[in-house]
Amino acid sequence: MRPNGSLCHIESYFLVQRDSAGRPQRLVGLNLDITERKQAEAALAASERQLSTLISNLPGYVYRVQNDPNFTPIFISAGVETVTGYRQDEYLVERTISCGQGIHPDDAERIWALVQRAVGDRTPYECEYRIRTKTGEERWVWERGRGIYDDAGNLEWLEGFVTNISDRKIAEAELRAQKELLQITLDHLPVMVSVHSETGDILLVNRTIEKTVGWTHAEHLTHDVLRECYPDPADYDRVARHIAAADSTWQEFRLRTRDGRLIDTAWTQIPLPDGRSIGIGQDITERKRAEESRLQAERLQEELKLLETILDSVLAGYWDYDIRKGTNYWSPGLKRMLGYGNDEIPNTLDNWERHILLEDLQKAKDRLERHVQSRGAEPYYNEVRYRHKDGSIVWVLCAGQGIEWNEAGELLRMVGCHVDITPLKAIEEQLQTSKAHLREAQRIGNIGSWEFDVHTATITWSDQVFHIFRRDLALGTPKDFADLQQLIHPGDRELHAQVVQTLIDTYQPYDIELRIYRGDGSIGYMQAKGEAVLDEAGCLHKLRGTVLDITERKRAEEERRLLTDRLTLALKAGEIGTWDWDTNHEITWDDRMYEIYGLQELQALGRPVQYREWCDRLHPDDLASTEAALQAAIRGESEYDVEFRIWRTDGELRWIKANALVQRDAQGNPLRMTGINYDITKRKRAEEEILQKSVQLEASNRELEAFAYSVSHDLRSPLRAIDGFSKALIEDYGDRFDVEGRDYFSRIRHNVQRMGLLIDALLNLSRVSRAEMRYVPVNLSAIAQEQIEELQATEPDRQVEFAIAPDVVVSADPTLMRVVLSNLLQNAWKFTSHHIAARIEFGIIKQNKRTIYFIRDDGAGFDMAYSSMLFGVFQRLHNMNEFPGTGIGLATVQRIIHRHGGQVWAESAVEQGATIYFTLPHPSL
Repeated sequence: MRPNGSLCHIESYFLVQRDSAGRPQRLVGLNLDITERKQAEAALAASERQLSTLISNLPGYVYRVQNDPNFTPIFISAGVETVTGYRQDEYLVERTISCGQGIHPDDAERIWALVQRAVGDRTPYECEYRIRTKTGEERWVWERGRGIYDDAGNLEWLEGFVTNISDRKIAEAELRAQKELLQITLDHLPVMVSVHSETGDILLVNRTIEKTVGWTHAEHLTHDVLRECYPDPADYDRVARHIAAADSTWQEFRLRTRDGRLIDTAWTQIPLPDGRSIGIGQDITERKRAEESRLQAERLQEELKLLETILDSVLAGYWDYDIRKGTNYWSPGLKRMLGYGNDEIPNTLDNWERHILLEDLQKAKDRLERHVQSRGAEPYYNEVRYRHKDGSIVWVLCAGQGIEWNEAGELLRMVGCHVDITPLKAIEEQLQTSKAHLREAQRIGNIGSWEFDVHTATITWSDQVFHIFRRDLALGTPKDFADLQQLIHPGDRELHAQVVQTLIDTYQPYDIELRIYRGDGSIGYMQAKGEAVLDEAGCLHKLRGTVLDITERKRAEEERRLLTDRLTLALKAGEIGTWDWDTNHEITWDDRMYEIYGLQELQALGRPVQYREWCDRLHPDDLASTEAALQAAIRGESEYDVEFRIWRTDGELRWIKANALVQRDAQGNPLRMTGINYDITKRKRAEEEILQKSVQLEASNRELEAFAYSVSHDLRSPLRAIDGFSKALIEDYGDRFDVEGRDYFSRIRHNVQRMGLLIDALLNLSRVSRAEMRYVPVNLSAIAQEQIEELQATEPDRQVEFAIAPDVVVSADPTLMRVVLSNLLQNAWKFTSHHIAARIEFGIIKQNKRTIYFIRDDGAGFDMAYSSMLFGVFQRLHNMNEFPGTGIGLATVQRIIHRHGGQVWAESAVEQGATIYFTLPHPSL
């Protein structure tokens, strides 16, 4: 106790001092004033009691946990049991559960990521998630926490608070459900509903508004939709005032929807206590239309009464088809049109079906159905026939219009009129018949008609003009004269413009021929005629005329002219004479005929040649056969195609070739003969010379053949002897000769054998020249394949690629063509032998409508400077030791190709291969 009466807390420490015998001597002590510490401890205990009381009263628990995936607790308040169902000691002592383990699996990863972001950013975190309680119940909790860091800035632990929000979540769900129910209710109301703020802004609209005006709920909140609906400022101001005043009276407004339609609406505003208001509106467009239709029907009824009076005065009547009343009223004039009195036809719905002609009934029903389906947009306009009371036919022009419809779009009432057009139909039928006759006449004559209105510059064409110009009817006529001029050939436009202008100025008709551009791009010809049409005052009213298609005639004239020119040129070039002989035996000759027969003196007298005079010129040995051929042609038994000899006036004998055609009447009787004569004397002489030379050539060939065989036999005997004795010497006395001597004998034998090959080659070349040709289909591809297989068999190790064009078939001699391909392929094989890998090709190419055959290799090749020597006998362009051969192969190829009437040539370059080309006159099969 202090002097002032206050208590103080003392902490005492004592030390007993003893003597050497261990007996206590004195007591030394130390007192410490710990009053402040005791006060602090009391304050801390009070504070802890207050904090414990506060924490225990919190609707949740506080925690301090480690920052690991399980959020292992360091401290957790007792309130955790009210939230999770787990006791405090289960977290801190028994460690049977951790904070992280209680988080719902679907939320654990999200919460961990959220906390780690907050720790990384050193910011508090706040989240809502689900937990699993000790009983397995799922609860919603809200948590707020933060990281605790030491002085060095290192994270020590996490602290925070967690509370149960499951009741709030349930309340929110119920609130959302109520809001959704309210929205569904609003959306299904048959009226438009909108909620406006105290400033008039739109806060909510229902689905009916969206469907009616076309803007979505979101667009109503973000756009000034009212201005879109009411673009007129005056309308917009009236609507805005109505909303601002929360006027509960119904007012009508016409608004424009998003798709541009104008609809009629009626609106009222319901004020709310907080200053907001609710707008309720209806689409009254159909109601307005129905009202307008009713008023229109009333006005129409009054007008129909007046119309009935007017129609009764002419050949017309009207009808009123009222489905609701079940009547079809016919005016007296309409009934009178069909020969009936007013009381003779009842006003029933089916009265028109009983009087209309059966053939026209379906057409009328179809027109009526289309009118109804389109709600009157497609007019009901029809021409049908009715049966008159006396049995005659009455043509009626029927027109009508639906005037009343129900909401489903069904017709309720329709009115119309009938006009008797029987006289008009009779006139129209006559006009159509006349037009049809005119069109048919124009089609048959390929002539068209046209008109040109000088006041409007309008051009009118008949159908045949379109046909002549090959112009599609859909394109219509040219829009003016300048447009028409584009269809005229540039070379004729000036003439066309001149005659038309002259016609306009002087009324002088024209008749000209023009070239035109037709619709398909071709050029045609037409004969164009035009005349002026004057009015009653004598002034020009219009132009009219015709066009006649003369394209075929022009082409025929041009072809005839070309044929005549060609015939004249041909007759002059061929020195051919023409003649004409009629049944009166009168003969007409051209100048060349007189020259051929040497009768120019008779031509000078101007007297035609008589038949007997012509006969007198024929060689006596040819007269009978020539006249017999002439009579056989007249009888139609054969053509007149003969050769005969004539004596000219100067005594020269000439050969004549004659051809003729017989012209006959409809019964087949001969009228005249037209023919040609041409001098073939030179040809006959040439034929005789050729025949003589052929005989001489045949004899020469036989002599050459005999000589070739004789030479072959005479040369082979000594060659065999030389080869035989040389062989015997080597075999019997070979050891007596040195190396050089034996080499000489080897060379002798080698050249003897080569001489034998040359003799064989010469004989083959001789046979090729005189062998008889036999043309049959020959498959060159197959022959080439056979030759290649034989070559490969001789040297199977060679790497050679072959390319053979398939199915190359020609008309030729098969034996000779096999010789050609054999020689060419053997050459290609030989001249590629020094290359490790090679390629040999047989193929064809097309050039200027000609087929060219070739064999190509990539071997040694040759210099084209020596190409003229290539096909000569015994001509070689390579060293014998390098490429052995006789030098006759290509000469043989050339001779065979020439015998077929073809050509052969080569292209090459040194070490770049060679290509041998050849042609055959007979086409590939």
